[in-house]
Amino acid sequence: MNRKPTRFELRLPPELGDEIDRWRREQPDLPPRAEAARRLIELGLEAAKPRPQAGGGDVGNG
Repeated sequence: MNRKPTRFELRLPPELGDEIDRWRREQPDLPPRAEAARRLIELGLEAAKPRPQAGGGDVGNG
């Protein structure tokens, strides 16, 4: 089942809008503002995911 995209309106401080515009101008395909915001949200959500600890063993028990 395909879900329709959710409309989501957002007010941003001018400085944040400027940062999004700077970021989008650095992209090879120059995405529209809405697409740039979606990509940045996806990047932020991916970066915020918990990561497994390296090594996986007990620390300090030796």
